[in-house]
Amino acid sequence: QNNHINIEIIKLLLSINIPSHLNGYQYLQEAIRMTVYNSDYVHQVTKFIYPGLAKKFNST
Repeated sequence: QNNHINIEIIKLLLSINIPSHLNGYQYLQEAIRMTVYNSDYVHQVTKFIYPGLAKKFNST
């Protein structure tokens, strides 16, 4: 199932013309993945998505 979700996210990003070589592509891909697993994150981006991305990518 994880692989299926990853493929669908990639297809989604390509369908809106976001190529994988762009800076931030991995962040966007992970943010979408996080939201797929918890739809409440859509309404609380600064509380969950930003900190989750920072932790995953060792960033601030």
